[in-house]
Amino acid sequence: MCGDKAIVLATGEIVTINSAKENDGDTVYTILEDVNRKFIVDELRLIDDKWTFITKWHPDYNCDEVAYSDDIDCCLAGEADEEKLERVKALFGETPERWQTAQIEIDAELLDESVDNYYQRIFHRPRSCKG
Repeated sequence: MCGDKAIVLATGEIVTINSAKENDGDTVYTILEDVNRKFIVDELRLIDDKWTFITKWHPDYNCDEVAYSDDIDCCLAGEADEEKLERVKALFGETPERWQTAQIEIDAELLDESVDNYYQRIFHRPRSCKG
């Protein structure tokens, strides 16, 4: 549970779930960004698997950034061929640490774009917070 992402439905803010506990029959979630803020499940859209969410909600899942993230995954797992490894090095730097940093940035942007699209399609309005 810790580290999972969720969307605060009232604002569109993307948060990291820190913990959950029962309180008067409701599950109450605290978030990593501010443990004093608490939410019940009806106030959140839990994102159990970010790639399932991105696959479903990203407005252009076939974009270069999805491919870049996948290429970085392959390189970090030691499964990339020489051509893919050289492409990742040229785009993101020579070290696995730089690749991970780039992947975090890419994945955060993909998730952000997916949440924007989710709000537009579900609530027919832009989300009010881009956290």
